[in-house]
Amino acid sequence: MLHPYFKDAANYLLASNFKNVDDGKYELIGEDLFSIVSTLEDSEENETNLEVHKKYIDIHFIYKGTEKFGIKHAAKCLSPIGVFDEGKDVLFYNDKDYSILNLSENDCVIVYPEDAHAPVLQTVGLKKVIVKIVVNVASKS
Repeated sequence: MLHPYFKDAANYLLASNFKNVDDGKYELIGEDLFSIVSTLEDSEENETNLEVHKKYIDIHFIYKGTEKFGIKHAAKCLSPIGVFDEGKDVLFYNDKDYSILNLSENDCVIVYPEDAHAPVLQTVGLKKVIVKIVVNVASKS
């Protein structure tokens, strides 16, 4: 069954002209569904750690530019950095053996809690939107 907020997330991404949207956080349905718009400086390849979330599904949408993005099944991650931070909904891993996705304009990747990901490994002219969807939703009107 498709998550009940996927349709809302897709409609938001399709209906928005992100050219005119400032960087920042935008609540769509409170903390259950929100977006983070970011414009990033060009970067050479970064040593970015993998990260996992338990509370949210992420949709990373590339409005413009390119991004090199790492991904790996979280169960195969072997080198945690500390413990899971419930408040920030994140655990980082120092694993470097992950698959690379080369994302460009209008691409998106959906990252579930079982997916470890390393965003912004390398960027060129990047403006992106991350839509965060709460995993456990009681009911949707």
